[in-house]
Amino acid sequence: MSGDQSQFHDPELKARVIRARGGHTASAELRSKVMARLATVRAEMGETDKGTNGTPVPLMRLAGADAGGEPRDSIKLPTASKGKPWYLTRTFFAAAAVLMLMIGGASMYFNHLQHEAEEREEYLENNRPLLLAMIGALDGKCDADPSHQVIADPGDPRVLARDLSKQLGREVPPVNMTGWKVEQVSICQVGPAKAAHWQMTKNGKRMTVLSLPKTAFNIEEYEDYDFRLNDHAIAGFLRHDSINCIVCEPSVSDREAIRLRDELKRG
Repeated sequence: MSGDQSQFHDPELKARVIRARGGHTASAELRSKVMARLATVRAEMGETDKGTNGTPVPLMRLAGADAGGEPRDSIKLPTASKGKPWYLTRTFFAAAAVLMLMIGGASMYFNHLQHEAEEREEYLENNRPLLLAMIGALDGKCDADPSHQVIADPGDPRVLARDLSKQLGREVPPVNMTGWKVEQVSICQVGPAKAAHWQMTKNGKRMTVLSLPKTAFNIEEYEDYDFRLNDHAIAGFLRHDSINCIVCEPSVSDREAIRLRDELKRG
């Protein structure tokens, strides 16, 4: 080729050739920033430092976290003191207190039931002879006192109660039991005491109602009682100066005897 080579200058073409050859380079400032950031990331990934609670410091932090990894203005949950045994925590003491209250309440209730059972047994023993005489009255084993004559109409319970109260010198309740028929009314000797005595029947069952003087029983004032003796349900109550009792044959349940006692109390 002859002649001088002419100068060729095309900036756009030159740039394309450089990019095709892979010769594109970033500025020195940009390269410096990228390398510094890579070094920081490598250092964080290689860290084994532990936080105050023993967990690794996280590589990513929540927005607003300070340099120690603790979020600013965050709500901290309460945690147990470091190294404190579980049996010294407030939760354990609260549970223990509740358990002690339950045990104490159960113990008091058991003691109450035991004391009540002992009182019933003592009451039964102290009054056994009279109670057996009351069962005998149900079976007709008591004689009417000829010195006392029942003159009122048995069909009117309140008039009859007033007449019996006058003859015995103490309050006798009216006896008007739903569904029960009065077979006989008398004043008879029951153990050491004179008692107003009703013999009653209902659907083939027998029951007797007795009103005795307060002094005949070992009983606290205004106390109700009920128990079973020789398979007979007995229930009664004290009112003023009289002990008033329901004595039932064996076929009558304790619950029914108590219901009849409560009906007698209502008059």
